[in-house]
Amino acid sequence: MKTLLSSVALLALTSAPALAEFPFEGEWAYDCEIAAGDLVPTVIADGRVLYYESECSIDNVAAIGAGDQAWNLKLSCAGEGDEWQRNVLFAVELGNEGEPLQLIEVDLDDGYVLARDRCDLN
Repeated sequence: MKTLLSSVALLALTSAPALAEFPFEGEWAYDCEIAAGDLVPTVIADGRVLYYESECSIDNVAAIGAGDQAWNLKLSCAGEGDEWQRNVLFAVELGNEGEPLQLIEVDLDDGYVLARDRCDLN
């Protein structure tokens, strides 16, 4: 019986969904209802950032401060036959329960700022 209980507990732990390593991981968009075109959600997961027509590998993440809300990222990107490097800042706005609600992306090379809402909250 102990073996059965141990096996069930192990199965439950290994089949549970993995928690995001960083609060900026998830699905983000200006409008989460848009399913096609260049405003589709940006997906950040598994060490990658998936934009509309490009994909970036996250090469390095460095936390900014101690608030667990901002990070400097080094990205290696490719898309439409080109490759490039990006230096960006990701910051999250947290809700009352500490859940990430909005992602602010600052391109530290070109100087533009984007804000997207969280699409994959249940």
